[in-house]
Amino acid sequence: EGWDRNEASLPQGVVKEEFFLDVANVGRFVGKGGSKIRSLQSQFNVSIFIFDEDETRKRVLVLGPNQEAVSGLCRASEIKRRVLPTDKESRKWLLWRSNVVDAIKKTCGLINIQVEDSEVIITGTPEACESGLKFLEAQIQYFQTLQKLESRKVEVMKQLGEGPELVWPLQFERTERRPRSTTPRAARTPRIWL
Repeated sequence: EGWDRNEASLPQGVVKEEFFLDVANVGRFVGKGGSKIRSLQSQFNVSIFIFDEDETRKRVLVLGPNQEAVSGLCRASEIKRRVLPTDKESRKWLLWRSNVVDAIKKTCGLINIQVEDSEVIITGTPEACESGLKFLEAQIQYFQTLQKLESRKVEVMKQLGEGPELVWPLQFERTERRPRSTTPRAARTPRIWL
């Protein structure tokens, strides 16, 4: 109580740590109506103050009862950006499977997944980024396996003299949704869609 946070000295038993956030990530850090920052303060038993640093970033001051609490909050709040280099066909696959990419984002707690010209950019906490990278790498590996299987299928069909010739890369285009079935859900045969 009554402590000026700009002073150099702290009350006895109070630990201070600072970190910086890009302006674009402050809203995610604070949460809707301050919900996330209140939750973090409660979880780690700390006080959090945000100051303007410059046009591109904010300074976050964390005060807590011990170093463990303050460092825990800083680790939980750290925003990292990881880059996954990909080839053109893998990026097309990820864009076509946007529902899977959205599920990875939600499951891992990532802030964002961007599919760019030569890479996929993942933004989130260090733990969320590591999990997200593993999930995305698994999707790309799945795609590569699917390509090999499709190529083998084409070879077999050619040998048997059956079916049209399929050529990779397949075009991944969004199509219109199929009309809803009038058959009751319980009576339908289960289908697996790739």
